[in-house]
Amino acid sequence: MNIKNLSWFGAFIIIVVLAIIAFTNIDDTNAKIEYSSLDVAKSNITTKDDISNPDVELLSNYIKSRKSNQPQELCDKIAYEIITQCKLQNISEDVVVGIIEIESMWDVYAKSKANAKGLMQILIEDGVEILPEKSYDIAYNIQKGIEIFKSKLNKSGGNIFLALQYYVGGDKDYHKQVYKYLGRYTLYKINNSQYTIANKVIQQYKG
Repeated sequence: MNIKNLSWFGAFIIIVVLAIIAFTNIDDTNAKIEYSSLDVAKSNITTKDDISNPDVELLSNYIKSRKSNQPQELCDKIAYEIITQCKLQNISEDVVVGIIEIESMWDVYAKSKANAKGLMQILIEDGVEILPEKSYDIAYNIQKGIEIFKSKLNKSGGNIFLALQYYVGGDKDYHKQVYKYLGRYTLYKINNSQYTIANKVIQQYKG
């Protein structure tokens, strides 16, 4: 096989790999979740173009890997809103993912004894205007959760450790937990990015 043919074949392999990544859908037949959660996912439903965003797709698959009984449609919605709100509010989604992992473990209807609600466990007492009836709305919860965190970041003078401590209400070790899950997500992104997978295929083919 000459070099030209080798290049074309390598390109073909990469296209096939990316196509598999784009269209793979994890099906969990044992999924048990309230129908109301699916209703929430369908509210302000994202388009196929939104879901095809590589960042959204990667985060959605990560959420699915962490909460396997979550319908893919719901994972798509959560991922889309996180990426969208983080871009709008100029904050890294990694930190938001770390907070959500600890606060609700991707449970849209999580509620604490202190009455904190939703994915980011938002509270009216947090100093940001919140409409209680919208606390469980995915987009609204993430938007307000980020606003609360940014208000804590301002209060701390830009110290993220203190900001996370303020966010949770005083736990001095909270940032360690957030960083643990932040690191997990970062490694997932590295190992599952389209570029990484395609590169592995190329290296395996060359080897």
